[in-house]
Amino acid sequence: MDNNKNREKDRPKSNAEKRKMYSEAGADIGIENGEKIGSDANGSKFTKRSKLSHNK
Repeated sequence: MDNNKNREKDRPKSNAEKRKMYSEAGADIGIENGEKIGSDANGSKFTKRSKLSHNK
């Protein structure tokens, strides 16, 4: 599972597998100290899930 970006087209990947492959894509989105950070906080239209799907 370490370097499976080359095998992306072999079979459909689950969201969990995509998160392992593209962890940097949604790294800035989440909740810290009870406040939303990332796309919801700054009004961006991308969520972590949509960022993952745009990395094809």
